Amino acid sequence: MSLITAHFDVSGVSFLIKKDKKSTEILNFPYVYSKGLFSNQCDESDFYSKLLEKIMIDRGIKPSTCNIVTCGFIEPPNLNIKTKLSVGVVDLIEKADEIIPVFVNNSALITKGYISSKSDIREYVGAEKSESDFGEFNDIANAAIFPQLVPSDVSSQISVDTEVYGRIPKNLKFESGRKIIFTGGRFSQNILDKELNYILALDMLRGLGVFNIYLDTSNFFSLYRATQLYDKEMVGDLFEYIEDSGLFIRTGGACECLLSTGVGDDKFIEIEENKVFVLPLKVENPAKVSIKSRDLGTIDLRATGGRIGLVFDTRASGSGSIYSDVKLFNDCIKQFESVLKGN
Repeated sequence: MSLITAHFDVSGVSFLIKKDKKSTEILNFPYVYSKGLFSNQCDESDFYSKLLEKIMIDRGIKPSTCNIVTCGFIEPPNLNIKTKLSVGVVDLIEKADEIIPVFVNNSALITKGYISSKSDIREYVGAEKSESDFGEFNDIANAAIFPQLVPSDVSSQISVDTEVYGRIPKNLKFESGRKIIFTGGRFSQNILDKELNYILALDMLRGLGVFNIYLDTSNFFSLYRATQLYDKEMVGDLFEYIEDSGLFIRTGGACECLLSTGVGDDKFIEIEENKVFVLPLKVENPAKVSIKSRDLGTIDLRATGGRIGLVFDTRASGSGSIYSDVKLFNDCIKQFESVLKGN
């Protein structure tokens, strides 16, 4: 029997397709049902049912021999096709033990114990606004009306991401040493400036310590967890399809770092407070890393790095968003862009 797991988000649909137990295909469909565009032709159930049928036909999968599992934000839509299991994204997140998922899309931020949605855009109407406020309002309004559209420039993406930052609960804190996966429609969209993914992830981190950061650009976490609930033998390693970005280290102030890779001389680094410093690191054998700061004390660990490496954030707790500090934001853009170009 074949299996298709579908995750329905507000800006696209992601699929895990298993024609047989040995094969696995991940597919992102960057469109969603729009009542304004399609209601004269079909309803939501028919739209998504036809989409699933098309995927099966293109791959030579007989509908009668294919099991369908659905998940979505906040709940998956009803389909005209019989499903084996349907589950909401909140349940998938709350039942995750090995990792901490942070699910972000154009409508909400969800992590274990927290659900935070955006403010009604009508709050902007009638209020006293500057010219720049209206530009931001247009970006937010367009994202609400056309959620599948990807911002075409950095400033528009910043407006969307600033909205995400505004939805972070004030009492949210992550435990040091945990694996954190950033997932959801915001990260599965194919944005033009990839470095903005890491700036948003760093800005959403709360608490001091060392965090293993993973980036999910295909909603694989939701697909994996939903499939696992149906049949554990159908899926393998969660981290096979998720990017290991590296270690993000929030020190709360100035810090010192001693890095020993075993190749060449050890590297000693001093990072002043209120800075973000990106240190590329991707090695086969774990490097020794010793970090010392006033708030963390001394932490010794081993790391192989990741796509980004080690990211030090020496801003004090409650210091505000990276987006509100133009100099810091531009510096982050340059550093992450340099690392991504070097990979």
